[in-house]
Parts: sequence; structure tokens; C-alpha cells
Amino acid sequence: MKLIVICALIAFASTAEDKLFSEKNYERPEWVPSLNLFNGSFSPKLDHFNPQDTRTVNFNYRLNLEYYEANGPLFVYINDGEQYTTEWIERGLIVDIARDLGGAVITSDHRYFRLNTATETSSFENLRFLTVDQALADIAALIATLREHLASDFPKVIVWGTGYGATLVHYFNATFARKKYPHLIDGAFASSGLFRAEVEDESYYDNLSYNLRRHGSNECHARVKNAFDVLEYLIENGEADYLTERLQLCKPLEVDNDQEVGFLVERFIDYISAYIKQHK
Repeated sequence: MKLIVICALIAFASTAEDKLFSEKNYERPEWVPSLNLFNGSFSPKLDHFNPQDTRTVNFNYRLNLEYYEANGPLFVYINDGEQYTTEWIERGLIVDIARDLGGAVITSDHRYFRLNTATETSSFENLRFLTVDQALADIAALIATLREHLASDFPKVIVWGTGYGATLVHYFNATFARKKYPHLIDGAFASSGLFRAEVEDESYYDNLSYNLRRHGSNECHARVKNAFDVLEYLIENGEADYLTERLQLCKPLEVDNDQEVGFLVERFIDYISAYIKQHK
């Protein structure tokens, strides 16, 4: 689906039939969901740092026990906030390690993401519970819950993550785990973590542009750039109907709505970035 969207965007700039990165356009192995994937729930506190507030919330987690053996390690994947999937607790580097070591792999959404809504509404008042410290405390509660559910002390607990999840892994390991929960984890693995928070940081787009040339070609880079130029032109000239039809959008695009236009452009960037990561 992502490739279709990318090609639809590039079609603005070219009518060529070739695909983006055609020299590396290979099929990924089919992902077959595990038969040993379980859904569970745990009940962390709404506010971990207010002893007078005893309210709890019901959060969900997904657990892969396909390779688990008694007293095997626990690998905790901290979700990066992208589209929900269980793929990364079912295959990949950490799952390969879990297979070799007889480990369990688990993940849970960040509070206020997808099903793990901590409050009925996301009002400004309620969002005071949406902090990094609260999210890290949720992870600690999750690990404690799994120890209890599997009746195992888990000789080793490893937290890992990618993107924003990797950032949380770093903070969990460097601050919470070392100071508040030294008994909970034994190691941490962070991939592509985000550690330099800046407003309107364009370095990510510079890296994406570089990789378009490196893993594609100068021609590929020029076509994508031209496609975005044409997209900008069509938006500025109010071609909402044409864009909606050509991109097969679910609803008409409001070209005067900066937020909606920004979201559309960011999604294109995300699709291209994901495609590069999968095919480089």
C-alpha cells in the first residue's frame, strides 16, 4: 500500500512505469502471525507520583511466548508510537535472540496511544498525566505484572525500542532503572533513538534526501523533489478535487486547512522513509 501511495505522488512528476528503487524492489518475506501471541491487561496507577491518588487504569499488552522456556529472559519492546503492529515482537533481531535464549517478547502501547487511554477525554487538564516519567513508570508496572503472571523471576529483563521508543529506553535505563527500579532490568537496547529535541529540525529531511540518492539515484531524488514541487503547486492553486481523485483519498482534501495539508505531506514523507528503510 505504501508503494502505491509513493508512486501516486511521483506520478505527478513523471508518467514512467518504473518503480521507486526498482533495482531493489524485492518482495519481503510474508509475515505470518504467531500462534503463541496473547493479549493481556495490567493496571498501572493513573498518577504514579501522587500517593493520595489511588486511581488505576486498564492498559493492554501483547505477549509472544512462542519461544519461551521456564526462567527464560523477558524482552520488553517499547512501542515507538507508529501504527500498531505486533510484527516486531514476532520477527526481527530481538525475536531471533529470544528464540536462541528461550525468551518471551512483550509490548504495550504508550499511555494515550491507541487503546491505552488513561482518561475518558484528552482535555488539557487530563493531559497532565501524559509525561515521560508516567510512561516509564507504566513500563515498570508492566514488567512487575509479567513476573507475576508467568510465575517467573525472569533471570534477565531487557528493554528495547526504536525511534521515540528508543529514547524512552535510554531514559528508562539511565534514570528510572538505575535510580528507582534497579531491580527490574538488566540491559537496554536502543535503535535510532531521538535525543536532540529541536523545533523545526530539518536534519531528518536532509538525511532522507541523502538516502534517496544513496539507495536510489540522482534521477530518483530529482523525481521525488519534483513531485513535491508539483504537489505544492496544486495545493496553492486549490486543486482539491484533482488531488483527492488522483491520490484516492478517503475524503476531499481541504487545501485551505494547513493542518490537514501538513498531515498529508508528512504522511508522504513517512511512506518514503519507511520504504527506504525496508529496501536499502
